[in-house]
Amino acid sequence: MFGPAIFIYTRPFRAFPADKVVSLFHTVIFPLMNPVIYTLRHQEVKASMRRLLSQHMVF
Repeated sequence: MFGPAIFIYTRPFRAFPADKVVSLFHTVIFPLMNPVIYTLRHQEVKASMRRLLSQHMVF
């Protein structure tokens, strides 16, 4: 979360197309990823995800 904030505040003030992408990640993507990351910390969820992925993967 500190990466986009540092990126925005250390640059000169001009509008760049990358600003929209950075703001999208900072306001939408990172907060949505937080519950996913903490959910994957549980062993039951990890085991069920492995089972699900192993069923759909063809090796």
